[in-house]
Amino acid sequence: MDKIIRRPPKMKLVGIERWSYLEPPKFKRIFPPEIPGATSDWDFGSNVWQLDTSIYISAPSSLKLSNGAVTYALLCKYSGTINIPQGRIVSYLKSSYNWGNTSAPYIAFFFRNQTAIGSTPDWTKGYAIKIQLSSSLVYLYRDGSQLGSTISITNKPSDATQWNQYRVTWWTDPEGAGLMIRLEYWDGSEWVKMINDLNDPHNKYATSSINRVGLTAISSPVWVDDTEIWSA
Repeated sequence: MDKIIRRPPKMKLVGIERWSYLEPPKFKRIFPPEIPGATSDWDFGSNVWQLDTSIYISAPSSLKLSNGAVTYALLCKYSGTINIPQGRIVSYLKSSYNWGNTSAPYIAFFFRNQTAIGSTPDWTKGYAIKIQLSSSLVYLYRDGSQLGSTISITNKPSDATQWNQYRVTWWTDPEGAGLMIRLEYWDGSEWVKMINDLNDPHNKYATSSINRVGLTAISSPVWVDDTEIWSA
């Protein structure tokens, strides 16, 4: 995972989840790319979740995840989001504990996941990037195995217990370096890299017919809202 400076391709928004309803009420019109079914358009597996009406970015609720010590992926199955070899996932997240607290959670983003639609999500079937809030570290995984060394975060939001917007982008380098992965957060005026771009020369699943995306929280509770899925 050498440091390689590259730019991702242009992308379009293919899904946005407001985490507002189990199912949209009849009077609420949904226009693409807004995901209409809310939680029914995601495979949860064994995720411990609820729609929390007391904390949110977009009314009336957010998604609260509490998964203990186990990694349970949450994968989107909305039409147009199930085969994204190059794309990004953007989401607001709010942690129950701040950076450096020993009780702080991991947050994780999944991409190029190979779990079949409607099946229990398996985070070890594809790529995952995990952010450990307690020690400000990042881990990159392919098929459940860590790639390279653990990475120290160089830039991060000042307070993880407030709503922060994170962005993970992945793409195939046109100059042959393989898979590129970028992790960023929004500082109020621009996107800031949290670490140097990551690179996997193996570039697995680049030509797969199913490349799913998602996210999760591990350990203490995390709230999720306004999740965007983009595709090249």
